[in-house]
Amino acid sequence: MTEPPVTTPKETRGQAFVRYIIDRCSKNKALGAAMRRADNPAMQHQSWPLLIDFHVDLDKDAERTAFACIGAAVVQSKATGNGKIPLTKALAMAYSGQTDQAASRLRRLLACSSVEECCSCLRPLFRLIASKSNAQIDYAQLLDDLLWFPSQSEKIKARWATAFYRQDDNEDKS
Repeated sequence: MTEPPVTTPKETRGQAFVRYIIDRCSKNKALGAAMRRADNPAMQHQSWPLLIDFHVDLDKDAERTAFACIGAAVVQSKATGNGKIPLTKALAMAYSGQTDQAASRLRRLLACSSVEECCSCLRPLFRLIASKSNAQIDYAQLLDDLLWFPSQSEKIKARWATAFYRQDDNEDKS
């Protein structure tokens, strides 16, 4: 076991986790490989040592799934730090000029009613965004959103939709 992660007073749990994953996986390639496979529910158990070190409660399906999904996405993106672009804004950027296709993906995400459903919807979105753009996603905020999703889903969905459509408004004004 390693030392528990240290968070600063103004750092969210999502920010601390993203920093922790990047730090641990850059120093230990085996941990990185295990975390990369965490987006597959059948292989997720390989990431549990990292999640336990970060004090993730594995008995809570929603919490475990959210941390595994975001941890895998961070490692797969080969991020060296947390990005600044909200996920739905990155989705809009990936589909520049094809708003209907992007809006269809957004509607699917907004229709989710659980963290587990969100994560199953997010996995292909991460790959799609990576293949169509070089947007650096704000994984920390996305993880914080997923952790709060069970109690504040409508507020979070509204924030996701706002980030997506605000991108379209900015393009129209240019």
